[in-house]
Amino acid sequence: MKMKEIRQNNLKMLADGFKNQRAFADAIESTPGYVSQLIIGTCSFGEKVARKIEKLLNLPDNYMDVIHDQKLEDLKLNKIFFDNNLTVGPDNKGDVPVISWVQAGAWCEAVDNFNVGDAERWIPCPVAHSKHTYALKVRGDSMVAPYGSSISFPEGTLIYVDPEVPLVSGKKVIAKLLDSNEVTFKVYREESGKKWLVPLNPQYDKIELVEGMHVCGVVIFMGSDV
Repeated sequence: MKMKEIRQNNLKMLADGFKNQRAFADAIESTPGYVSQLIIGTCSFGEKVARKIEKLLNLPDNYMDVIHDQKLEDLKLNKIFFDNNLTVGPDNKGDVPVISWVQAGAWCEAVDNFNVGDAERWIPCPVAHSKHTYALKVRGDSMVAPYGSSISFPEGTLIYVDPEVPLVSGKKVIAKLLDSNEVTFKVYREESGKKWLVPLNPQYDKIELVEGMHVCGVVIFMGSDV
């Protein structure tokens, strides 16, 4: 088989594991139309595209260039934000507590004071995480991205928050607002010497991260509550 045909077959196999082509396109930061063109061979499927797909799906280097006989359920994609699109879920890396937003605010500055009995319930976390990781249900629509964006967080989405993950510009975070226990879910950005909490929904304003505010943790995974 030619390299292009191998990549086409691998792409189709990966796409078939998602609930629909839109979900797969979002996962590889593309569009359904472009994915279709790659699969049927009406556009170029070069090195750059293949490497990008591998990186976004956490696949081994040069995975797209090799013929695979294994079934989809044998793949270990473990993508941080793949939101349960695969037909077979990832391995459980340990349970974490589902807590309220009020608890998240109170817990933000005193992680070790959290009591197991305070959690609404415990759920499995499919990625590696620290012992202080917790889960929240998204509220509101400030993190609902415009149509066609690679990822979005509608109300009710479960997000897994790890307070021990290093803070880097571009990470999605939970932050405690000034002079209150209220916490918010935003994208952390560093721009022109300032720090910002930026919504995905363009209808909302970004918030400058100033003294008195506190980042409670980095979102390491998202999923649906089923």
